Amino acid sequence: MKNAISKFLRLSITEQLQIVKAFILLSIFKVALKIFPIKKINKYFNWLVANIAEQNNNQVLINEVELAIKKVAFAIPSFGFTCLPQTLAFKFWLRNDADINIMIGVQRDEMNQFVAHAWAEKNDEIIFGEQAHLNYVPIWSWQIKIDKPKNTTTTLASKIPKSLSY
Repeated sequence: MKNAISKFLRLSITEQLQIVKAFILLSIFKVALKIFPIKKINKYFNWLVANIAEQNNNQVLINEVELAIKKVAFAIPSFGFTCLPQTLAFKFWLRNDADINIMIGVQRDEMNQFVAHAWAEKNDEIIFGEQAHLNYVPIWSWQIKIDKPKNTTTTLASKIPKSLSY
């Protein structure tokens, strides 16, 4: 544990803030998944991201977010930050990117038991949670709906009588 703390203290302030943010988001989603059904989380998630400005995140930011989440999940395995809370935290962090979808898939393992996995895709490419050696069959896709802000200029201009326009 001392080693992890000393590594954390050697990070830049930006990296430290990313790690703290990742820990908070992972903890929130871990607790939410224990308390609420996924449909309720879906409802609240969509409510939280309603009316935010849509943005296409660049690959550098996506990689930084992935790294921060993976560092926290790996550093504290006893907290059980499995693929679903990680993927939810990843999507929430990048919530302004409507092209990122949460996927949940299943497959049978060597013992013929169903196993599930969650990951994030953007434009049909896995960008978070990839497990290259496994082929999960997607059973659920969760696309977050972002309501684009209304263009008030157009709305107001359309209400001006034509007799007053130039």
